[in-house]
Amino acid sequence: MKDTMKQGLRLCLLAQACALMFAGAAAAGQVYDCQVTPKSRDGWIAPRLIIDLDEALGTAVVADGLIMEVIKKPVQAQLSKRGKGSVRLNWEVKGIPVGNVNTQENAQYKAILNTEKKTVTVRAVLSYFDNQPDGWGKCTVTSK
Repeated sequence: MKDTMKQGLRLCLLAQACALMFAGAAAAGQVYDCQVTPKSRDGWIAPRLIIDLDEALGTAVVADGLIMEVIKKPVQAQLSKRGKGSVRLNWEVKGIPVGNVNTQENAQYKAILNTEKKTVTVRAVLSYFDNQPDGWGKCTVTSK
């Protein structure tokens, strides 16, 4: 249990560092800082997700503690519009360490960001495990 708490704290600190990187961006758009509640304790859904969204350019960059731990920088997400006030984001994280089986996992992440309600749902599709962790949360928005 103590290791889980330490890991969670470390991931939150990494996400905060990522937020600082987004703060210096010069492009137009909005940054969504989302507090996510995972539906399970599997650990694949980070408690904080930061989305740098520019709908005018059709671009999105995402970061969370897991991304910052494994990739060390925010990642580009595929962006598709779902209708007024809603976008789908897809990104991948490869080489996620899995300590209890001494291996690595790849995960496809899918998120639905409701820009009007400022909510997000996130799902991870894992390559080698059957579970599909997911979570939901509320976001605060800042203009860049």
